Amino acid sequence: MKNINSFPIFRTLRTRNWARILSFLLIFAVLNLITGCFYYKVNTYIKPKEKEMAQKQFKYKFLMIHLNEHVWHITDIKIENNILTGTITSYTGHQKYATTNPYTANRYRLNSEDEVLNEIHIYTSSVDDEVNNKLSIHLDNVSKIEVYDPAVGATIASWIFGTVGVVAIAALVIFIIIALTKSSCPFIYIWDGNNYQFTGEIYSGSISPNLERNDYLPLRGLNDENGEYKLKISNEIKEIQHTNLTELLVIDHPEGSKVLIDKKGVLQTATDLKTPLSAQNFKGKDVLNRIVKEDSLSYSGDEVYKETDGIIMNFKLPKDIKTGKLFIRAKNTFWLENVIGSFYDLFGTSYKKWAEKQKKEPGDKQRQWALDQNIPLSVYVQKNNKWEFVEYYNLSGPMAFKEDVLPIDITGINSDTLKIKLESGSYFWDIDYVGMDFTKNIEITTTVVPLKNGLTNTNDNITNMLIGDDSKYYVQPNIGDNAILTFTAPIKTSSKRSIFLHSKGYYEILRNPTGTANRQYLEEFRKPGRFTKYSFDLLQSYSLNTKN
Repeated sequence: MKNINSFPIFRTLRTRNWARILSFLLIFAVLNLITGCFYYKVNTYIKPKEKEMAQKQFKYKFLMIHLNEHVWHITDIKIENNILTGTITSYTGHQKYATTNPYTANRYRLNSEDEVLNEIHIYTSSVDDEVNNKLSIHLDNVSKIEVYDPAVGATIASWIFGTVGVVAIAALVIFIIIALTKSSCPFIYIWDGNNYQFTGEIYSGSISPNLERNDYLPLRGLNDENGEYKLKISNEIKEIQHTNLTELLVIDHPEGSKVLIDKKGVLQTATDLKTPLSAQNFKGKDVLNRIVKEDSLSYSGDEVYKETDGIIMNFKLPKDIKTGKLFIRAKNTFWLENVIGSFYDLFGTSYKKWAEKQKKEPGDKQRQWALDQNIPLSVYVQKNNKWEFVEYYNLSGPMAFKEDVLPIDITGINSDTLKIKLESGSYFWDIDYVGMDFTKNIEITTTVVPLKNGLTNTNDNITNMLIGDDSKYYVQPNIGDNAILTFTAPIKTSSKRSIFLHSKGYYEILRNPTGTANRQYLEEFRKPGRFTKYSFDLLQSYSLNTKN
């Protein structure tokens, strides 16, 4: 393996002002970026040679191998000829960190739980050999690695990786691209009785007043305390956040049923979710095992060979069915964040003027531009051997997976098989689960719970700013601005309860690019697909195996 300084990206990073990049992309053969961290910091454990990875990087770490439900502690690691070998023992100790939680941020107090910082989790789909406590794993079967490293303050980030092979060189480690000036949105935390746990982001992609929209964030794991639900809304990015409305939608429904709210605010239920019969990416690779259940496996992309990517799925279609509901669990990737930030920087010192001009553009025009650039996750249905566009999922942000649903028109399909395609720019989306439900929506009552009390970290009462869809906004202009939101918990009327945060708002990204804009080059981005081509070119430049 070449010395790390021989990669062109590092020479570029040393010569350009890329302060927005916290960690760098190293794309290797067996693993690919599907970042699922909730917090992050510049602290990269990179050892460019295989023998050095085994001897130095892993020497002071507590390594665990995960295979389905089995977990082993592995020592004496060696990596030769793309094979990882080591000595395994039964998994003991570190019980709290055996697996990461896919639904909430993996936050830890460093003063009391430092041991988590020494852990590396290696997930594999199969084991080549297991004899006399000796284990061997082909690196092609490694599905992801999780590395914990210290983050700013009292939290750490989990770095999650998945297999897909991006460059034709063997290795075990990849860099993570995370933009320091990440264009995100308000972070939402739920109170679990002891701490506020990160659960997701709201109205992602609404970067100006004309893009303000409603958002429906599932609050899985939210429990009442003394008859109240508590949330925290926080600004942790360089942006100004404007929140118009916050209220809870509380839905009690029968056990065995699932409830989500689509982007138009319509309640969609599932009583018989079906997973795909088959699923392949655009290159024809089988990815079914990555999307059939909510787990540590997900799909974010394959080799850098096309500007768009996605999943083509077959479902068994019941007779006389005209509509279905497509349920997903997905998030945006940090790669998309990086490309967006890089695109903004193309405007140089003209960025602020351009951003102000964008506020005057019709929101529908901007949403159509994003759709033409394959930024949202689009849904297509095959009819008469042709793909027909149906709908798209709103951006969800990169910080946590989000459950979402869309109703799908499936009239005109004269077959017992429904073929669906999910498509976006390559590496723009990370998809963990996909399922279809063909049953009719069951009748369920939704209780709208208005905000009872909103108190900021500076003891300002903002309750009246967040009640009702009006001209009053709770504005968070600084990193660290946050508020505790309290809601009254209604009496439970059924065996199962689902809770959603209904919010509405927008945010403004704060950037100060330098340099002069290349206006002729920027004009090309008016063309459909130009943004994905720009992303593709960046990926290609990062993944080149230099011959210098």
